[in-house]
Amino acid sequence: MRQQLKNSAEELDSVRSELQTSKGKQASLEALQQAALGQEIKKLTLV
Repeated sequence: MRQQLKNSAEELDSVRSELQTSKGKQASLEALQQAALGQEIKKLTLV
């Protein structure tokens, strides 16, 4: 029982770590997308 709890806790930590990594990647992609949209808007307003 203890070993099963330990294994579950380790798996939970691993999944949480993956989630944090994914959230970081998502935030980076969203920032890039916003920057790209800003550049596109600048181009359109200069035309």
